[in-house]
Amino acid sequence: MSALPDCWNSVIGFTRTDDTCIDDAYPVGYSESLSGLYVDELQGMTLRILDNTDNSTTLWEKMTRARENAIRTFQTDLMMELTNYKEATRKRFTGDIGGKSFTRTISGSTYYGVRMYSDIRGGKFILRGVSLILNSTEAVNLLIYDEYDLLYTIPLTSEAGRPHRTDIADIEFNLDRNYYFLISPVGLPYSNKLTCGCGGFKWCFCIDDPCYR
Repeated sequence: MSALPDCWNSVIGFTRTDDTCIDDAYPVGYSESLSGLYVDELQGMTLRILDNTDNSTTLWEKMTRARENAIRTFQTDLMMELTNYKEATRKRFTGDIGGKSFTRTISGSTYYGVRMYSDIRGGKFILRGVSLILNSTEAVNLLIYDEYDLLYTIPLTSEAGRPHRTDIADIEFNLDRNYYFLISPVGLPYSNKLTCGCGGFKWCFCIDDPCYR
């Protein structure tokens, strides 16, 4: 699940003031509330009541989870309501990206991978599995970056000379930036087409002289 925007976390605060009877550390930011609403002021709710439930987590961890769940529930309800009046601009796509046929290996690099870019604001991309096509049987780490940070390191496996898929827990990406999917295998990857079922594409990309076809 992608991280919530910072502004969402300020819509509802946890409490106006610290309760000295609560041992957990209290950051001042927990009193920030753009709406003027606070979790501990809900009917029948107090900091002390929350602190005495489920001792496996701290008071502030419980409240953080409650707020995150409430925000995601609101987002889901809002989108469901919007679909009653508006049609989606783009159709939902479910399938594989990248062909499974190949003729030759690629050589000469330490890293291989795919750069993915989109400016579809509000769009989501959910990754559920990755297939490797290598000429070796080995374990490989898939590194997923955005423009600045390493986001995920995912262990994959390959089977020599054939596509081999590794299913993973769903990872959700916002389609509003660059992502880089990189591997550094011992063996060589095969050259396959980048396609989503419409014949394959030849991409041309250069930072100094970009070209898109």
